Amino acid sequence: MAGPVVVCAADLHMGCMSSYGMGHVSWDEQQQCNSTWAQGFRALDQLVDLCLERDADYLAICGDTFDNGNPDAEVVARFTEALDRLGRTRVVMVNGNHDQRHVIASHRTPVDVYAATHPKVLKVADGPEMFTHEGFSFAMLPWTRVAGRSRLNDDLVRDVQELAERFGDGPGMFMSHCVVDGVDFVRGSEEIMSPGVAETPIPVRLLDSGPWASAQLGHVHTRQELGAKTFYTGSTFKISFKETDAKGASVLTFDDDGGCDVEFAPFTVRDLWQWSCDAEHPLPDDIEDMVHTRDLVRITTDDPDRDDVKKMRRTLLSKGVEVDVRKSVKNCPSMNVRVPGMSTSVDPVTALKAYAAHKNTPQSVVDAALSEFGKVREA
Repeated sequence: MAGPVVVCAADLHMGCMSSYGMGHVSWDEQQQCNSTWAQGFRALDQLVDLCLERDADYLAICGDTFDNGNPDAEVVARFTEALDRLGRTRVVMVNGNHDQRHVIASHRTPVDVYAATHPKVLKVADGPEMFTHEGFSFAMLPWTRVAGRSRLNDDLVRDVQELAERFGDGPGMFMSHCVVDGVDFVRGSEEIMSPGVAETPIPVRLLDSGPWASAQLGHVHTRQELGAKTFYTGSTFKISFKETDAKGASVLTFDDDGGCDVEFAPFTVRDLWQWSCDAEHPLPDDIEDMVHTRDLVRITTDDPDRDDVKKMRRTLLSKGVEVDVRKSVKNCPSMNVRVPGMSTSVDPVTALKAYAAHKNTPQSVVDAALSEFGKVREA
């Protein structure tokens, strides 16, 4: 007899106000909300439909269900109404960094309040927890760096090791909202949305060596296979122009021996396009043939009043495409530096040295900066 079927999703970002980097959104007449909300709602409906089609035993949501810690009432209502449709599927969830965004350290997140009390939801984890239901185990590790729960690398490794020790003999999986080593940090929206500090990674080898059949992760929006059984599920819709991968959810089918098959189930989502043009580089002639209704297009140009730009904008708008035309600006270097193995708890001298090494700063400059910083600390 086949084992349980688990649908895994992450980074739903319900209530995201706009596509990060877009600057504005349009109104979706069908959904009666802004267009980015509508994309989240459509992805959520496809997620529930997938659970029904596969007769899933569980839906595992690996963090960032909501875009922030104080979601609009309509967003909460749409989410809970979607859960009502799940049939026999039961839900387990971990908190992500966005679920905790703007939440005071000792306070509950919207996932703790609105989701945990829903009759379809079995468990919401806001700390490292083992949860077993009808012989199937979930090792659950939410995002623990923000909301007053900073964790160093050794702490996170210890959390995973303790979950592995407590894991039962039956089938099960690991689910988390976290960063692992070897992840591709060119990841679109999270490059913008994450706090601009280093993030503490968990070793992939540690997750691959665990007693669980699969480790499904949230936080990085690009779907990635990082080890023998470690995956980033990816976000359910495209939030940033850098997200070019297919969006959807994972379907885990467990066998009698405790192993599992991992299948990607793609969703139908809008595409995000961007083009640049100037006097020497006109817009491509085939743009209108490439895009579809509800897609989002950004055109960057040296002159927004160019005739070809204005004509293209009118044409795309007539097709129901969302268009943003902006004047090109001089490129600025990113200050959002990420250093694997470090966290918000690291001391400032170590952080300064890491930043200097990342920027290839001459040692003489580093020594001078450290000397001046030492005087400030002693003052």
